[in-house]
Amino acid sequence: MISMDQYLESFDRMVAATETLFRLVPDDRFNWAPREGMMTCGQQMLHMAGAMKLYSDGIMKGEWPSASMEELLLKNNETPSGSSALALRLLRRSVADVRQTLKGLTEEDLAVPVFAPQFGGKVPRWKMVLLFFEHHYSHKAELFTYLRSMGVPVGSKQLYFGEES
Repeated sequence: MISMDQYLESFDRMVAATETLFRLVPDDRFNWAPREGMMTCGQQMLHMAGAMKLYSDGIMKGEWPSASMEELLLKNNETPSGSSALALRLLRRSVADVRQTLKGLTEEDLAVPVFAPQFGGKVPRWKMVLLFFEHHYSHKAELFTYLRSMGVPVGSKQLYFGEES
């Protein structure tokens, strides 16, 4: 079984790479999206930062701002757009919250079922921890694709390891 320290080590690496991608979004492109109807870069970053806090609450308490996936997805469309600086501040606050939440969980705690609209009912906390990582990695890859589409020189070192260049 993977230890919480191993989860947190992976979490820290994921966040370091996320911070790098946030800093690579050009100042004049926060409101850019690949096409109409998709989140802008600024929305994507604020969603990623804010979702961490939501997942932290969901993992600990089984509390979500909406009871269904449909409602959660509609709320995503209301995400404001923001700068890299704002997104980084929000991300760092959320990271501190997630670290505190995860660090306090025991193996027994991870087995406790909590409500999760993503699964349509109760699931063990460990499933929510994995879904949290999956959610973040998916949006991180999406932002990476946005950057490449804008012509920003970004590659695997930035995506996976947070290296600047």
